[in-house]
Amino acid sequence: MNELTLPDTALAPTSLPASELIMLRLMLARGPDGSLALPPGGAIPVLAPGGVVLRLDLGPIRTLFRGTRDPGEFAGAPPAEYDPLFALLEINLAAIQKGLGKPLRDDDALKLFGEMRRRPDGKFQSPLYVYFRAALRLLLLARPTSEREYDAVLQRLERSARTFRTDGASTWYQDKVLVDFLGRL
Repeated sequence: MNELTLPDTALAPTSLPASELIMLRLMLARGPDGSLALPPGGAIPVLAPGGVVLRLDLGPIRTLFRGTRDPGEFAGAPPAEYDPLFALLEINLAAIQKGLGKPLRDDDALKLFGEMRRRPDGKFQSPLYVYFRAALRLLLLARPTSEREYDAVLQRLERSARTFRTDGASTWYQDKVLVDFLGRL
C-alpha cells in the first residue's frame, strides 16, 4: 500500500471528476478499546480510487478557498453539480458517526455545521469535529471551491438538520439522510 502526501496544492487548479470525488474516504483511527480516536501525527490517511492511500495533513482550511463563485443560499434544492460535494461530506460523516457508535443528534449536527461554517480553522478536540473538518479540507483540496460555496454548502447542511428537528434528542438528520450512506460503507 503506497502512501502519498496530499499537499495543499495537490489537485489545483483542476478538480476530480464527480465519480472519483465521492469515492474519497477518510480512514478513521481507533483507540485500544476500539472507539474512534483522534488521528495520530496530525494527518489522516485517505483511501482514493484505485486503492491509493493519501496522507491528508490537518492544516488550515481558509487557505484552500479558490475562486469567487457565489452559488447563492441554495434556498431550494442545490444545483445537481453540487451533489458530489454533499455526497463526499455526508458519506464521510456517516462513517464518522458509525465509528462513534452512537446516533448523531440533530442538535449536534446543527452545532457541527454551524461551527465549521463560522470557525473553519477552530481548534477542535472531538473526533466528530476533527474528522468532519478533515472531510471539508479534503473537499477543498479535491475541487476548487470558493469561500461562498463552502458557506452555502454548510448552510444547506444546517438547514437539513434543522428542518425536521423535533427536540434535543431527535436524530432525523441521521435517520433520513445519513442512513442512506451507511449502506454504502
